[in-house]
Amino acid sequence: MSCIRLESVHKVFQKDQPNELHVLRDINLELPPNQVTVIRGPSGSGKTTLLAVLGCLTKPNSGSYYCLGEPVSRWPEAFLTVFRRRHIGLIFQNFNLIPGLSVAQNLAAPLLVTEMKHSAVQQRVTETAGLVQISHRLQAPVETLSGGEMQRVAIGRALVNQPQIIIADEPTAHLDSALAAEILQLFALLHRNGNSIIIATHDPAVTTHLPVDRVFTMKDGQLSRHDSY
Repeated sequence: MSCIRLESVHKVFQKDQPNELHVLRDINLELPPNQVTVIRGPSGSGKTTLLAVLGCLTKPNSGSYYCLGEPVSRWPEAFLTVFRRRHIGLIFQNFNLIPGLSVAQNLAAPLLVTEMKHSAVQQRVTETAGLVQISHRLQAPVETLSGGEMQRVAIGRALVNQPQIIIADEPTAHLDSALAAEILQLFALLHRNGNSIIIATHDPAVTTHLPVDRVFTMKDGQLSRHDSY
């Protein structure tokens, strides 16, 4: 079974308006599980919108999306939300951490809408903080963290529900080369642990520091595969 399958997916903004914008055009994509996939392309090419579709944050206007064998593009939003929480970890380009809360509270946030007991939530937060190497800052307000620490918290928050699929939008964009290398080492560890990872990036270091299985390029809303990179 494929991890992800898109069939003739189109995404249009301002549909049927004078400023109608076709952001994704006839996207066909099939990804096996437990692989690292990189999507490259200039700003405005459609990468972030594609990630939003893959992450069940938005649905295509036409075409079909199957995630872990489920026809998620046909589901109502309430079903998509539950599915996303269980199976997909999202890492946003600008971190999207909750200011005023500690690292521990940010890591715990995705678990608060589940039925996990408080003790289980605390244990999961502790385990996840150890995995992303942020245990020493658990009680710190997130606004006091460095860029690299914020990225670790963002990754930890995406992992705390133990998802099968991790989707990251420009995960090294705000980091210097040394910190970027550390973050990519973490992604390599997640891949060895069995996660499927999809990364949209401008950073060429991603394909040199990770065991990348597939590389695609987006241009003007269309996706093409590179057999060598």
